[in-house]
Amino acid sequence: PVFGVKGGATGGGRATVEPQTDISLGFTGDLEAAGEAQNLLAALVDNHRYHGVEPTLDDRTLEWPRAFDVEDRALRRIEIARSPGPSLGAPRDPVRHYRCLRG
Repeated sequence: PVFGVKGGATGGGRATVEPQTDISLGFTGDLEAAGEAQNLLAALVDNHRYHGVEPTLDDRTLEWPRAFDVEDRALRRIEIARSPGPSLGAPRDPVRHYRCLRG
């Protein structure tokens, strides 16, 4: 994604721009993968604290920030399309579809 827009604008269809690697500004998805890994570890730390699993983590010394502003515990109860219909489809939980957050 370049400038927050899907695709590198180097031509995935009939025409391509060469060299694609130089033009795409180096955004190959690595930043997103690193952010997802850090958010997954942050969710594990939050879950550890929430359930009081031994050994306990010292909240005074532990800092594990999220890579992006996401509070997954607050998002677990969200449902979309509570009244199924032909245009809405079946009820679904957006967090379960999000790759990083699993409940």
